[in-house]
Amino acid sequence: MLRRASPDDIPAILALQNAPGISEGFNPASAESYAKMIAHREREVFVWDTGAVCGLAMLALETRRHFFAELRKFGTYPTGQGHGAAFAQAILAEMFNKFGLFRVETQVYSRNTRALEFYARLGFVEEGCLRQAVRSHDGQRVDLVQMGCVFSDCNLAEAQHSA
Repeated sequence: MLRRASPDDIPAILALQNAPGISEGFNPASAESYAKMIAHREREVFVWDTGAVCGLAMLALETRRHFFAELRKFGTYPTGQGHGAAFAQAILAEMFNKFGLFRVETQVYSRNTRALEFYARLGFVEEGCLRQAVRSHDGQRVDLVQMGCVFSDCNLAEAQHSA
């Protein structure tokens, strides 16, 4: 179930961001950073709760003029159990329906083919490449692939856009 993160979720969020297969794509944040983001709504922080927190999503919203969100962090653990697709669809439905956004975007390491394919299945389109934009955990410079999903391209069977 999708829900907003609470301060009680912070230990699970910290464990999740360091889980195998997730940690490379995340810039680690501290408990204090998450507490501040959750308390002051600096970012929209959501968790996927199936009896235990097994997913984390952090979004930066731009709602003053442009009505889009940047998906800054997304991950589920354990992987391969279908939580990622359900969680991502719930996040997109929330952004398009509740927040009335027209676009969600994200950046993915170019070598993370699993994530690139995952986002493509959801309706995200590759929009460009930021060459050697970041240094990965192993010290190598890595390209970031810019991806975006607009409501009309989104693969949500039940989505009803409010615009």
